[in-house]
Amino acid sequence: MKFWELISAFRSEPVILDAFFSDHPNHEFSDHYASYDAIVTSQNRAILDSIVPYDLVCFVASRSTQTFLLSRDGMTLRSSNHALGGIPISAIDVVNQFGGSIIEEVHEKGSARVGG
Repeated sequence: MKFWELISAFRSEPVILDAFFSDHPNHEFSDHYASYDAIVTSQNRAILDSIVPYDLVCFVASRSTQTFLLSRDGMTLRSSNHALGGIPISAIDVVNQFGGSIIEEVHEKGSARVGG
């Protein structure tokens, strides 16, 4: 998962990222998180497109209250706010099954194809 995708995917829950970086001030992405707005403004792709360590993605996703719906055929993931029917799935389960980037895609497009 890229740095910008992590921030975007969990933008509704900034307290989780705040807690992580508060507890891990020397983490490799700590300074980037603190200056995220400036990084976006300057479009520093080297930082924005950096791959975030899996432990950070899992920390955030496991504490997220976001839920998603997986279609009964296992082909499509949707936000639980915008879909009827399907199998409820947590953010950490999405990360483990499909990767964290899918969460950002669901937020951006409303759904993402995950099977087939």
